[in-house]
Amino acid sequence: MTYLELTTGGKDTAQAISLAATEILRSRMLTPLGHHGFRVLTEAMREVRDVNQGSAE
Repeated sequence: MTYLELTTGGKDTAQAISLAATEILRSRMLTPLGHHGFRVLTEAMREVRDVNQGSAE
């Protein structure tokens, strides 16, 4: 078994990437969709998940 630990610099980099990814997702997808569009998208994703879970059995 191997254990890894991020250095302080690695943690800072990971946090910066996470913040950038969140901002990109928000500006390019969530904001243009709006609340209604996001709701429709989440319902569709749940349906896909449910179908995929049923096919895995």
